[in-house]
Amino acid sequence: MNPFKRLLLSSCVFITMNVVAVEGMWLPEQMPSLKKDLQAHGLELAPEQLSSLDKFPMNAIVSLGGCTASFVSPNGLIVTNHHCIYGDLQYNSTPEENLIEKGFLAKSMAEERPAAPGRRVWVTESVTNISQVMKSGLDKLSGRALLDELERRTKSQIAQCEDEFHRCRVFEFYGGAEYYLLRQLELKDLRIVYAPAEAIGKFGGDIDNWMWPRHTGDFAFYRAYIGKDGKPATYNKENVPYKPKGFLPLSKQGIAPGDFVMVAGYPGRTYRHKISTEVAYRFEKYYPRTQKVLADLARIIETIGAQKREAAIKYASRLAGLNNYAKNFQGMMEGYARSHMLENRRKQETQLQQWLNTTPEMKPYRTALEDLKAALAQQHALQETDAWSSWLLGTGMLSTARNLYKWSLNQVKPDDQRELGFQVRDRERWEGYLRSLERRFDIDVESANFRYFLEKLFASENQEIRNIVKIVTGNAKNVDEAVDYFKRIHGDSVLSDPETRLALLDKKPDFFEKSSDPLLSLAVRLYPILKAREDRFKEINGKVKKARARFMEAKLAYFEAQGRPMYDDANSSLRITYGNVQGYPALGQQKPRDGVACDNNGCRYTPFTTATGIVAKDTGKKPFNVPPVERQLIEKRDFGAYEAKFLDDLPVNFLSDVDTTGGNSGSPTMNGKGELVGLLFDGTYDTLNADWEYTDNTRSIHVDVRYMLWVMEKIDHADNLLKELVIH
Repeated sequence: MNPFKRLLLSSCVFITMNVVAVEGMWLPEQMPSLKKDLQAHGLELAPEQLSSLDKFPMNAIVSLGGCTASFVSPNGLIVTNHHCIYGDLQYNSTPEENLIEKGFLAKSMAEERPAAPGRRVWVTESVTNISQVMKSGLDKLSGRALLDELERRTKSQIAQCEDEFHRCRVFEFYGGAEYYLLRQLELKDLRIVYAPAEAIGKFGGDIDNWMWPRHTGDFAFYRAYIGKDGKPATYNKENVPYKPKGFLPLSKQGIAPGDFVMVAGYPGRTYRHKISTEVAYRFEKYYPRTQKVLADLARIIETIGAQKREAAIKYASRLAGLNNYAKNFQGMMEGYARSHMLENRRKQETQLQQWLNTTPEMKPYRTALEDLKAALAQQHALQETDAWSSWLLGTGMLSTARNLYKWSLNQVKPDDQRELGFQVRDRERWEGYLRSLERRFDIDVESANFRYFLEKLFASENQEIRNIVKIVTGNAKNVDEAVDYFKRIHGDSVLSDPETRLALLDKKPDFFEKSSDPLLSLAVRLYPILKAREDRFKEINGKVKKARARFMEAKLAYFEAQGRPMYDDANSSLRITYGNVQGYPALGQQKPRDGVACDNNGCRYTPFTTATGIVAKDTGKKPFNVPPVERQLIEKRDFGAYEAKFLDDLPVNFLSDVDTTGGNSGSPTMNGKGELVGLLFDGTYDTLNADWEYTDNTRSIHVDVRYMLWVMEKIDHADNLLKELVIH
């Protein structure tokens, strides 16, 4: 039976269980099965309405690729997080005009600025189950053969689905037990409309990132444009605003503690169905190593950026990302140390195995768990061997040169035989990347990164790694000599010129193979080594995929036998989560302050922070530098129509128990009527390992729509946008 049909049939078992109901990132089509629980929590819309992608409010939800956003006007106005627009602000900034610091407001459409090349917005139009087509006849395949056949079928489905204006993706659910085809309209002309100053949009910076209490105005606006003929088109001054099929009105009344909220978006990745060996590997090896690397790379950028303002601007977006993930990984490791996650996962596996062993019809699945563990052991061993050299090969323009050569090798093949990511459909994306490269490149930063990784590898005894090091260092005798070589080949390469980079997309493999350009020649020499590595990974990954699909089929059957629903891990597909506005018990020693209440029983994080709390954090220095005009307004208590009576203050951020993760950034937070009451922008530090294990204290952080509107009206005077928005 279709696993999703099983979920629908079994949903009646859990709808009275509040904790289970709040947990979960649900597909829109599952909403009708959750009807009683949704209505009990406070949904006023018909749940069936949420499963219709062409109806309000789902027809307003869009993907930015890594972030979520939503239409909020009939003229293509889009709202998302400030940190989601950060890279486009950086792209449009110079030392003389730093849009990141001062913010940006277009008083008219003519003043709106193009986003970075390659920036897109995707409007989901349909999601179709293609499991039978994707899975038929795969039982006898494994390893590389399985991956190759799945890729062939994926490309075939995409080719049949796409046209000039639509992009399609095949999504794997439940480890390969189900497959769905997503069709999206691709809008190619996206422009920056408004972003508050960094002192509002990123108030608290990396110190407050993932933390509660929070006081960040993490919001910004784009506008989508199309050609005069009504079809998607790249940037042109003559383009006109896109007219979405639906948009979200804003609720000036906002929400209060205990109120129902729901979030629709494109959550990236969660790992709640990963098995115990994966938990142990990630938290005991991968996260500790990677967290240190991310933190070290951030320090390199900060050190060089302090001396080179141009480099600081070029790497502002990357630095924010490095700090974000470094803190995220640190929080997950600390949460793991406090938890019983590994023990819980092992108990769950023991219970599943006992059921498989005692259920006659499940006999074919009794080795599924052990088979998966065996395949993962091989995969983890390869990852450990190759980690540092993979990072090394990502520095400077080494990866650019390698990808251009790989592109040429694919272009001599028929399009349906090219690798995913290197087909005709991908050319615009590569062009956008190549055009914007110099805006995000500084040789001093990249050389320092190269040195950092090379020092870990220069004396490696692994023959493959030694061969890689010899090629990328020009057989240098020591690290200093190698870094000099790295700088020299970048200075001598044609890749430093944007037009030449673009022209290389049309070159055949023999051009690269005959080239004397140092970076292109290096890419050719590296290719056989990296191709052999890729082949090894594909063989092992194919084994893991086959084993995981069988394990997940067994797990689905186990949940069905217990009458329990099972949502899949996040995979960047459209999901809905819902819950209520509420705080949670505070960890560690706390003092009463905005967002924290204490009594004889301890302290608790309250669900709202206020404008008064902004002033309390003001130090006059980044990242707690409150703009003078904002401080004056708060001290005068000039909150206008946006004051919340239950707070006697202006709400800034709030907490809810909706189930979200990375990729949900910018997701609209809606009330029971589908009105926008805020934007999801973060999680809480002490529950960051919710990606692996949801708990009763898992919370998401949202920016309150009342604070957004107040900033727009009182501080930035975005009167043109306030008139355009529909505000209830």
